[in-house]
Amino acid sequence: LEVVGAILMGFGINKTTRCNSVAEARALLDQRVFDVVIVDCEMPDEDGFDLVRHIRSNPNASNFTVPILMMSAT
Repeated sequence: LEVVGAILMGFGINKTTRCNSVAEARALLDQRVFDVVIVDCEMPDEDGFDLVRHIRSNPNASNFTVPILMMSAT
């Protein structure tokens, strides 16, 4: 998270939202509209693929078509 945040700041993006779990991310995605979502493939408890399935599962949701970047450190 820290490295990605630093990279984004280097591109002038200074407003980011960080989540430490899929459950936390789901709650925020259901409340707010995002410009892009960067997902760690290997998040605790559930993985990033579960989160992407959630985002893409409801065509009426406000973030249904948000661009998603999947990342992995492995």
